[in-house]
Amino acid sequence: MSKIKLSIIALSCVMALSACSSSSKGGTDNSEQIRQLESELNQKIAEATQKAEAAAKGSNSGSSSNSGSSTSSSNSGSSTSSSNSSGTKGSYTYTSSSDLATKLKELEKLLADEKARVSLGDKIFGGSSGNMTDAISGGVLIDGQNVASRPQTRDIRDLTIIDDKGKLVDINILRRAGDMDPWTYEAYDDQYNLRKEEQAILSNSNFKSSAFGVYYYALTGNRYFFAQGLPTAVTQIPTSGQVEYKGGAVYKKDGAENYSELSEMTATADFDKKVIDINIAGKTNALPGMNFGGKITGNSFAGDANGIKTQGGFFGENAQEMTGLFVNEADQARGAFGGIKQ
Repeated sequence: MSKIKLSIIALSCVMALSACSSSSKGGTDNSEQIRQLESELNQKIAEATQKAEAAAKGSNSGSSSNSGSSTSSSNSGSSTSSSNSSGTKGSYTYTSSSDLATKLKELEKLLADEKARVSLGDKIFGGSSGNMTDAISGGVLIDGQNVASRPQTRDIRDLTIIDDKGKLVDINILRRAGDMDPWTYEAYDDQYNLRKEEQAILSNSNFKSSAFGVYYYALTGNRYFFAQGLPTAVTQIPTSGQVEYKGGAVYKKDGAENYSELSEMTATADFDKKVIDINIAGKTNALPGMNFGGKITGNSFAGDANGIKTQGGFFGENAQEMTGLFVNEADQARGAFGGIKQ
């Protein structure tokens, strides 16, 4: 093995390990594997460096010797000319370049897997662990801000906000499907499982274990995007197969008119690959079509795709429902979504 080639591989490993250290805050379930692989690579880099140094010394010694001895395979029956060998030299064990390259590829795959889960916040939807353990879990975003907070409510049918006097107030957010609109005296449209009431768009009672939407509090001018529910036990999360969800989404761009937009949402959770794909239908001159998703960890998911960050979770028995929040950085907008297993 040439010393230059080995040094390049070692340098690549060091760069990858540096990326690993800087990205380990992403909150994935690969952290232990990454740490173990990092330790193995550090050891192999040291071994490879020692081998290169020993080979260089041996070459210099051999060229200056006049003993007549030979290291060729034809005279000694053994060969030291292979550049990809593994074995023991002196008091250390060295490794091959191909072994180093394989380990480096393993590390790169783990890092790519880790990057697939990017959280909106460490305190929502299970945070960095991905496991929602609170009786009511989820998250809340305020219009114009990308900092998510956890729900403070004691009931999934309520949104807890801070009123104009600085006190916590519970706002009822879950509407009955099929109720009468007090303004038109007609049944509410259950399209997308959402109901629009002036500047509020709220999920209805088709959702049994979760609630999501946007609520506008006129006294403070704050608009709250929320997604919350009774989390599915991790033991009830499917371990294989694909599950389709259908529901709705709410969305608003910064600086746009006061009213939020609503649209249809469909999602596919692939529990074999531990990923979720989310699609929000576009509306002409109102709402862009969006496709994003992330990695499923425990009973939640999070990711960054197509410039859209999302974080959400599964709710009810056997992951019957899903809800989440998203931030469209390119569009400077945010929203919430939810769906029911089909």
